[in-house]
Amino acid sequence: MKEVHYEPEEIWPLYLRSGKEVADGYLLIAEYEDFGIQIYLTEEGSMPVIAVFADDDEVYEEATVSQNDCTQTVKKIYDDFLDPQRVVQKLIDLGADDKAGSIDKDDEDLILDREEELREAMSDFFSVVLDGCRVTDKTIVNDCIDHFLEYIARKWGIEDIRRPMFLEDENGDEFFEEYPYEVMEYEDEDNPIYK
Repeated sequence: MKEVHYEPEEIWPLYLRSGKEVADGYLLIAEYEDFGIQIYLTEEGSMPVIAVFADDDEVYEEATVSQNDCTQTVKKIYDDFLDPQRVVQKLIDLGADDKAGSIDKDDEDLILDREEELREAMSDFFSVVLDGCRVTDKTIVNDCIDHFLEYIARKWGIEDIRRPMFLEDENGDEFFEEYPYEVMEYEDEDNPIYK
């Protein structure tokens, strides 16, 4: 079960008014129980820090220096650690793959293998578009994969896209889906980009 106790834009004001509670400890701002993830607001060197724990072990932290930086940092951390598809890869990248043990290994392998194929395909696409130049920034590549696949599924109705991932139903329960765009529901159904 995923719970966001504070939205990203609430974190900086929360830090400013929380004082000793944050200075002397950790304030839970979000959690993803199925993956053992807890995200906390704390303080180091008089600056707010966002710390991520997986099964009570700290796996990531990032300091912030301004309100905008804080909001963007929290958004990024929420995207990485509260997304059922990304959290597995993030924990593996951080060397905490044993924390991802609640995921069926076969499903995990399917996800990771397919994501690597998609990253290679998107990198090849960039290489053609940019006359041989390669885009090495994973954030750019992953963002373009997300947007491009959603675009062709929603705009053009091409939904038989194999991209194994975990989705959540209306009750917040997770399920594995190999062709997610056939069953995915979108919050912005009236977005004109996809009309």
